[in-house]
Amino acid sequence: MDDNAKLQYAAAIYSKDPQGVLGPWLLGALGDAFFIGLLWTQASTYYHSFPNDSKWTKGLVVIVWVLSSLKFCQTCYITWEKFVNGFGDWINIVLVGWDTYTIPVFSQALCFVAQLFFTWRCFTLTGRNKYLLFALLISIFTALVLSVFVSIRYAVAPFDNPQIQRYSTPQMSLNVLNDLVISVVVTIKLVQSRSGFNAATDSALKRLLAITWGAGIPPTICATLDMITFFAMPLKTVHVLFNFFTGRLYVFSMMYALNSRAAIREMLCQSPTLPSQEVSCTVPRFRTPGMTSSSGSDSALESRFQPLASIKVENEAMKPESKGEGEELPMAELSKSQSVAFKVSAFEPSGTLADPSEDTVADSKGRSQWV
Repeated sequence: MDDNAKLQYAAAIYSKDPQGVLGPWLLGALGDAFFIGLLWTQASTYYHSFPNDSKWTKGLVVIVWVLSSLKFCQTCYITWEKFVNGFGDWINIVLVGWDTYTIPVFSQALCFVAQLFFTWRCFTLTGRNKYLLFALLISIFTALVLSVFVSIRYAVAPFDNPQIQRYSTPQMSLNVLNDLVISVVVTIKLVQSRSGFNAATDSALKRLLAITWGAGIPPTICATLDMITFFAMPLKTVHVLFNFFTGRLYVFSMMYALNSRAAIREMLCQSPTLPSQEVSCTVPRFRTPGMTSSSGSDSALESRFQPLASIKVENEAMKPESKGEGEELPMAELSKSQSVAFKVSAFEPSGTLADPSEDTVADSKGRSQWV
């Protein structure tokens, strides 16, 4: 059967089920419009929130933005050709032109960039495991090359499903395999990193774990459904719908993971509060009860003592009542007999606290030393 006869046969078959043929194209176009708007919003949020990111990360965002925009233009052209120019003409609808057979390459290119980002993230998280990096890179490059062969088969013999499946099956299988490997490896490393000693860090790791699976599951499911429907329903174009969404979901997952870092950093920066104590540092002069100078002058004594550090601990019960909401009375100044001086152990190699009642002498540089 020549190509013209195959085209006539396909048009006769597809014309009996317009919903199953044209419906996925229409839903795919609507979904593509939704995802391109979502991508532009995510990209704007990214460049506003992370202006200091590395150049290669920003470059990946630019690449997926350009590829996604080109793919959206392709989707608009296909929709116009099938629903306007080719309305009612089933020969034109089933005809496979450049706009149709380049779909696998465009979709896989988006998957490639997103998986490249997640591969590098997995590489850094595993302590720069080169073997894992090379294995994942070979796998995602192979999937990209296979998508090129799929497009070539569509261009040469668009109705030769066995030859098309020969390349599309390993391509889609590698996509699913890469997603599972990356998600499992990241999950193992995050679970192993939980210490149980820092609640903020553990909460951030839990959030990272949720982000990892939340970003990886949707494209994996969509790629699996694309493969299943391609084999189970060869006379329908249901797989086209999932093929439209697979690349978009990979890009969405990548941008979602990038923009989620703001929430993770905020969680890590949260410091524990002290509900019953307030610690403040002051710098009064050293003064203890009963301490006097040899000359009997307090000013002469105070001029000899310079503080290393002083710590004042206040209980909440000691805080005075506020006059009104949002206004707090200043703390009464402690008398000299109530000031307590502590020598910070970090300045003393022995790590022992010195007695503030002991006298001090100045070294050659004029700094106070305990003797």
